Amino acid sequence: RELVMPLKQQDVSMSFVSWANPVGLAFDLLGMVRSGGLVNVCEGRQRLRRDVMESRPSILVATAPSITVLKEQVDRDCVDKVYLWAWNLAISSLRKQRAGDDSTAVALLNRFFSKFVIGRVKPLLGGKLSHLIFAGSRPNEEDREFFEI
Repeated sequence: RELVMPLKQQDVSMSFVSWANPVGLAFDLLGMVRSGGLVNVCEGRQRLRRDVMESRPSILVATAPSITVLKEQVDRDCVDKVYLWAWNLAISSLRKQRAGDDSTAVALLNRFFSKFVIGRVKPLLGGKLSHLIFAGSRPNEEDREFFEI
């Protein structure tokens, strides 16, 4: 059977979910192993961001609490990479675009922010993340939005 999200041999997953969890078991062991992809398992909450950066996953499998911890670790490390005010402006500009503002000014700001602000944060998550799978409860809007960027 095929998953809704086709898995490829070059996919790399990072899992913060126990294989006792049905999502962790089904995705990591059945989906990823069957596709020939690489499965990485997190070493613990304190190492979430470092494990993600080292494994460079294209797919992240996590619970809402672990997503919150990971976002907090990235936020803390972002201070070294970009100024907080620039990050907040980048997020605000992307929200405007998603809400339907297609003005030239917003488009130009988003290009600038994507290259010089968000582009500096993506490497903190390994630089290849394309899918996020939640196991369990839904994450809060702020955390979900952060990973959509």
